[in-house]
Formats: sequence, C-alpha cells, structure tokens
Amino acid sequence: MASSPTDMSALTAAAAALSVAPGASSPASSASAAAAAAATPASTDFVGAYPRVDLSTVPNPCAHVVAVPVRQMDFGVPRRAVRFEDGWDYFRRIGQPRFVCAPMVNQSELPFRMLCRKYGTTLAYTPMFHAEIFGKNPTYRSDQMQVPPIPASDRPLVAQFCGNDPQLLLKAAKHVEHLVDAVDINLGCPQGIAKRGHYGSFLLEESQLLHDIVSTLHQHLSIPVTCKIRRLATDEATIALVKMLEEAGAHLITIHGRTRHQLKDKVGACDFDLIRLVKQNARVPVFANGGIFSFDDVQRCLAYTGVDGVMSSEALLCNPTLFADPASPLGFSSGRKDSRSVAREYLAIVGELEAQKIATDHAAIRAHLFKILYQHISLERNFDLRDELAHCEPSQFGAVLDAICARFADRSDEEVQAELDTVPLWYHRHQKTAAQIKAAAEKEARKQAEREALADADDGFSIFSEEECGGDGCAQ
Repeated sequence: MASSPTDMSALTAAAAALSVAPGASSPASSASAAAAAAATPASTDFVGAYPRVDLSTVPNPCAHVVAVPVRQMDFGVPRRAVRFEDGWDYFRRIGQPRFVCAPMVNQSELPFRMLCRKYGTTLAYTPMFHAEIFGKNPTYRSDQMQVPPIPASDRPLVAQFCGNDPQLLLKAAKHVEHLVDAVDINLGCPQGIAKRGHYGSFLLEESQLLHDIVSTLHQHLSIPVTCKIRRLATDEATIALVKMLEEAGAHLITIHGRTRHQLKDKVGACDFDLIRLVKQNARVPVFANGGIFSFDDVQRCLAYTGVDGVMSSEALLCNPTLFADPASPLGFSSGRKDSRSVAREYLAIVGELEAQKIATDHAAIRAHLFKILYQHISLERNFDLRDELAHCEPSQFGAVLDAICARFADRSDEEVQAELDTVPLWYHRHQKTAAQIKAAAEKEARKQAEREALADADDGFSIFSEEECGGDGCAQ
C-alpha cells in the first residue's frame, strides 16, 4: 500500500522518535550492509542535531517485493556480471558525496556547477542531454558538454541523458565516457515535453525497455550507469522497479518522492516515508530528491530516511549556497548568502570562463539571474528592472544587477530583508507568503462583513448567488 506523504516539518519529531544506532545508513540486507559499512567511515548517531535512523528497527512492509519480471537481453557475448558491491565501490571512489546538484535542463551548466561546488556541493550532474541529438550533432555536444581548463575542478561529475532507445543512449554515452564519473538515465522528468518525446517519467511503467536500456549501458560502458526515478502509484511498484534496475546494472538510484502528476501548483508534499522504504530495500546507494529547501531540511532528510545523499534542484537554483553548512566556515547564519552577492559571483564565473573561450548560453544566464534575484525583482517598485532584465542585451546583465543593488543602497540589512519577506522566493513561487496570506484573510473578512451588512439591510433575504450557495439554491 502507498504510504502517506510526510511533510518535511514533521521529520524532526518522527526522527527523534526512532531508535538510533551507528551505521544506520547501510542497506537492509546483510550483503549490502557489509558493502555500505566498507564504503563509509564509522558513522555517528546524529546528522547535525537529528538522530540517525536505524533502518533495521523500522518496519519494512516491502521486504517481500521482488524485481519486476523481465526478459534478459542476449548480447551475443557473455553478460557482464552485476554486483551490487560495485555500486558501493563507485560511491566510495567519488568521495561518498552527500550534497548533490541535480541535472537541470539548461540550468546545471558549468558556471552554475562551479558556483554550487564553492558552497558545499560535493557531486554535480550535467544538464539533461537529449541522447539522439547528442550522438549525432557535434555542435550540440560541444555546446552542452563543457569542460573547465582544470577538469578536476568539475569532478565528480555525472552526465544525464534522456531517450528511449538503448543503442542511441549508448552511442551518446560513449562520447562522454572519458569525461565523467558515471552516466545517468533520466526516468524522472514529468514535463509535457518528456511525454511528447517519450522519455523521463513516462517510461517508468515500461519495465522491459528500462531493463534493456540499463543492461545495454552496463554491458558496454567502462563507467557506471545510474538512474533517477520518481515514485509510482504504490510503494510495492516503486520497490519492484528499483530492484529491477539494480539487477539490470544500475550502480545508484535517485528517488524523487513524488509522482509525475505532482508538479507546479499541484506539487504537494514529498513522500519521505517512501524514500526511506527505497533505502531499506535497495542494495546500491540511494539519493533522495524533492522537498528540500534549507540545509536543516537536508540534515533531517539524511537522518530520517537513511539515504546516502540528498539531491537538490529548485532550492539550489534560488540559493546556490544551500549546501553550505551554517556551522562551517562556508556557511551563513541565515542559511543563505545575500542574493545580490551570489548573482555577482555567478556572473564573475561566467566572465572568467568566457575569457578562456568557454561561452555560457545567454538564456541560461538570464534564467539564473531571474531565479536568484526573484524576490528583488518581484517587488512592485522594481518591476521596471524585472522587465529590463528580461529584455536587455547579455552585455548589460551586470549593469542591471548594479541597478538592483542601487535600489537598496540606502536601507539597512534588516529593512531590506523585511521588504523581501513580503514576496516569495522563486522556490515558493506557487505558495503565498505570510504577508500575502494575511492580506487575503483581511480582504475576505472585509467582504464577509459587507455581505452580512447587506443581508441585514435586505430584511433577511439572501444576497448570495446560487453558485455561492453550492449550486442548488439556498433552500435546504
């Protein structure tokens, strides 16, 4: 049965109620537990202030679930063995990263990855590449797969591809085999373009095809293949899929705790109970994705689910300093660095790369500035600068940022923050701020008072429309 979504605000109490034991992030099975123990140093009982879950003490309602049945591929040569321990070897080899920058179309490009790494990100993914185009078009490859002058400065790195043809995915992956640490298959994108292109989360029910894709890449690549998925309709279906992907050769699974139907204003709560269930039953490392806004959320997720790492996308886009632990020299007491300073750092990295003949797509730069500076340009008094940022020449990005900074130059930090708090961050764009909720409640109270006053003046006859009464008239 599907577990009910767990809101991040409930994780602290839930985690505190669990018993605690060292090594709790290890998989449930004895074989994978040994592999996890070998992969990680002696663990502590806490993640930050939160007690770490001991998965062996948590009920596992999916312990009986087996992999989705599929037909094994015939490669004409002996199949390369699938060893779950290889996933842990890979995880150890890339430094056991816990803080992960997600693959994002046109947004996890080189300068953004470098900015995130500066503030605590320990593993990054490339933007999602379209496998068929990547395999055929050299210009697309060179534009998309950018390598810094010092390649090690952008490692460890995973290249993500979308597609539905095993051979086309393999052809594309071969082009980056020597540039990255692993190749990831996008099985999580919920957008309409993925539905039209028949990739991403719209492949999740096609078990045989997914097995063939992962098996083909595992058989023919010299680097690991990993998968990023979303939850299915039930816990059992999700666990069966995970086990099938492992048995096909996936070295690591990233699970987003929402279905493909939960996006934009219907996003809903991320199901951390499902994520924990995946971790309990997986035999390879697991990353959690979804429902993360702050570093405190990251710590609570690690403690509650027992996962090996946390991947962020939207929270990083509006706060590239997300993974900077406030208790470390990198961190900030507020949990985030001033957005104007972050935007300036990003533009500086773009400029440094351009000086070395590595150009960044102008649309990507503009999109990052919009997300990072979202609060500043969402204030009504700055709508003119929002429009200017939307339409200016790329050479004017710095000037627009200067103009935004100038609008706040005569205000204290406290005054600036108080004004920014009246509008949401980009991450919360589908939610109302406390100030907006209060204003809406006050407006509704005024309207209700007016209705009551009119009703009293109308000798008791209702002024409400049929629709306001529920569609069947007011008589009961």
